[in-house]
Amino acid sequence: MGTKRRGVDTSFRLRNIVNKAGVEMTFKLNSPMISDIKVVKRAEKAKGQLKDLKRAKVNYLRERPAVMAAIARALKTAKQNEAAGESS
Repeated sequence: MGTKRRGVDTSFRLRNIVNKAGVEMTFKLNSPMISDIKVVKRAEKAKGQLKDLKRAKVNYLRERPAVMAAIARALKTAKQNEAAGESS
């Protein structure tokens, strides 16, 4: 959802759908619990695909569950494609 850049105290917020309810979690970037951060999929500008997010903080997604569902579907298909590629 967004990033707060404050030196050592830098944090970022993620939003996830759990049991059909939106859940937001805040993580400290320098936390020892975080081993790596992986970008699963970037937004594509192709017709019918996700559009590029033009804001630093995407808080407007809280009120748009359809967009969150589209993002979840895109991540799920990317994960399935990755698993299919590994098993081949």
